[in-house]
Amino acid sequence: MYNFVSLGGIFVILCVAYALSCNRRNMNWRLVAWGVGLQMLFALIIFRVPVGATILLKAGDLVTAMLAPAQKGAQFLFGPLASPDSMGFIIAFQVLPTIIFFSALVSILYYFGIMQIVIRGFARVFSRLMRISGAESLCAASNIFEAVINGANSGLRLIGGIIALLVAVLGLVGLIDLLLGAVGVRINNLCGISMDWSLTGLLSLIFYPFSLVAGVHPTDAAAVAHVIAQRTVETEFVAYMSLGRMLADGTIIHPRSAIIASYALCGFAHFASVGIFVGGVSALVPERIRDISRLGLRALVAATLACLMTACMAGAFLPDNPLLFSGQ
Repeated sequence: MYNFVSLGGIFVILCVAYALSCNRRNMNWRLVAWGVGLQMLFALIIFRVPVGATILLKAGDLVTAMLAPAQKGAQFLFGPLASPDSMGFIIAFQVLPTIIFFSALVSILYYFGIMQIVIRGFARVFSRLMRISGAESLCAASNIFEAVINGANSGLRLIGGIIALLVAVLGLVGLIDLLLGAVGVRINNLCGISMDWSLTGLLSLIFYPFSLVAGVHPTDAAAVAHVIAQRTVETEFVAYMSLGRMLADGTIIHPRSAIIASYALCGFAHFASVGIFVGGVSALVPERIRDISRLGLRALVAATLACLMTACMAGAFLPDNPLLFSGQ
């Protein structure tokens, strides 16, 4: 039964996206249909075809293996700070060096013409199936690989923008939490209630109905809504750790809820990502920083809806024993 709830949730997310659109008259319904159809096809292959899940796991292992050498350079420069095993997770020393490595790798692939071939291939698929313009399809295809980067120096400039915006955005989030907490304490005392007035607490209320329409069991909906809100405020790393603790202490009871939550968290829909988006892209095209900044919040909403759509897709096609979650 809950699979049908998740299936209905797909259309609920689409309706929300339509309601939030600033240009409904020019909606490309062919693009929407193809996008949803392809996502359903991928979900069907991953969850219902064993070989599909195996291929995806192998592809993930390949990407991990390709990015692993970045840690060697980071550990040479930063020592134990670059090792999560010895020092815990430190984004500055364990994630940002990967950006420099990836920038250099992409630059090499461009030099040999490999990336151009891959991007043109994706662009043709997008253009023919979804009937979007050549410029749109090229942009979408190149964004798969979030910018066109020319070497490690550009990667270093990219990191500078990312660091500056992360400090600014997360600092502002902390300030908002402080102000909300001060006001919330007085409201709780006056009304005799106990409510979490942090950004995470308030966003949990918004995500609660979305957790239900995604097919999460009602018993677990509040907990799942909390980790999704936590992802939005504190990044997916913190949210996944919270999800793990909830599974360990029995806060989330049903395996289905845990699986849907794990897919809902799989994305960069958080305030820090807005900082990365604005800071990173602005470092590459500083003359467009004003336009890019205006798109930041709308991009966050769109990314959040995309993650929720993925969760609905997972719930709609979820079998009793999904291979990707069991790790078999």
